[in-house]
Amino acid sequence: MDNWKSMLNIIDQNNKWYKYEDPGGWHDPDKLEVGNGGMTTNKYRTHFSLWAISKAPLLIGCDVTNITKDTWDILTNPEVITVNQDKLGEQRRKIKVTNLTYPNNNLNKLEQSILKLFECNGNKEQKGYIRDGGSIWNNNEDLCIEVITGLKRGGQVLTYKCKNNLKVSKDPDSLRQKWIYSTENKTIITENKFKCVSLHNSDNLIFGTHECEGIESQNWEYNEKDNTFKSMGKCLSSQCIFEQTELWSGNLSDGSMAVLLFNKATFQFVVYITWKEFSVNYIKASIRDLWSKKDFGNFQVSKKVILQSHESQLLKVRELNGTENDTYPRPKP
Repeated sequence: MDNWKSMLNIIDQNNKWYKYEDPGGWHDPDKLEVGNGGMTTNKYRTHFSLWAISKAPLLIGCDVTNITKDTWDILTNPEVITVNQDKLGEQRRKIKVTNLTYPNNNLNKLEQSILKLFECNGNKEQKGYIRDGGSIWNNNEDLCIEVITGLKRGGQVLTYKCKNNLKVSKDPDSLRQKWIYSTENKTIITENKFKCVSLHNSDNLIFGTHECEGIESQNWEYNEKDNTFKSMGKCLSSQCIFEQTELWSGNLSDGSMAVLLFNKATFQFVVYITWKEFSVNYIKASIRDLWSKKDFGNFQVSKKVILQSHESQLLKVRELNGTENDTYPRPKP
């Protein structure tokens, strides 16, 4: 779908299978949404960069008879396309995620968090309140439990800023924060009664909505005295951990590396990349920004990059062999 969450979810799924892609067998995370209007220019540039570095087919998915200059510039950048079409055919992958833990992130108010099962400790991140109208409010910075894709299809369950417009609508996705807690069946069920909140795996890491089956992983005991939801002896917890920046990289046929940095946060973020993160021992390297089509210059050990909200930089990094002015050959348009 033409939105940020859907795009990131798809490319994360695609990333899991990077070992199994090579010339003759390409993964297909679906057509590009660039230019359809649901995301900003920064987000679309990040979207295109992720598809390019992942060796995905670059299938234009917008109306090419009604295209903006920003969309045209994204879809026709020759240096980014060259990374995608590199003859080595190696899918690049995510190698690093930079996490921030609230409140050490300069945010005035938390906007989202993940859900986990933890030993019950009485802390506020484990307290939940069933509000009038069916939303389940978490005491940790006024967040509500939400399913992040369609209710009928099911999806991952996180906590997000509580919405005030939880009205009945023909669009089932407008009800993503509305739930029914059944004291009889001890289930948290979507408002339209299609799916139940369920633990996906034994690591207590992923919650989602699934067909209601009466199984243990869908059983929730709500305690009104301490405002907790318990399952399998542990408490549902809102963990304030953000994955703010990601680093992707991989080899190119000319001996250089393609490196993608992007910022998932809603505020500016400073990233430092070091050659050791790529498992190389460069003494000096030259760096070119493929979106601005400019050389950053030659650097030793590391490079500082400032990223605006949802901004990305797709770089080519090449080890220098002692020639100070060594730069990249430019691909032909």
